[in-house]
Amino acid sequence: MAHNYTQEQREFIKKNYPGIKTPVLAQMFNERFGTDLSRQQIKSYLTNHGLHNGVVCRFEKGHVPANKGKKNATRTLCSLRQNNVQKRPRSGKS
Repeated sequence: MAHNYTQEQREFIKKNYPGIKTPVLAQMFNERFGTDLSRQQIKSYLTNHGLHNGVVCRFEKGHVPANKGKKNATRTLCSLRQNNVQKRPRSGKS
């Protein structure tokens, strides 16, 4: 369902959106105005009005992962399973 934003609501979003993630902005908006808008509705408003909050939710270039240099647990477990398989002689076939 479409939401018609009042001038006060538009000003609130424009004033508060920089540096705040969309779910937090949606919660602030709903508490302030007593509405029940979803995160996606607020995100759509920002996108449709060309507003970018500047929050980067990706790894920056040069980021070092926490598990760098550690062995892959899944690969180690699979190799252990392969080594533990015992071959049985086939019955009835030579």
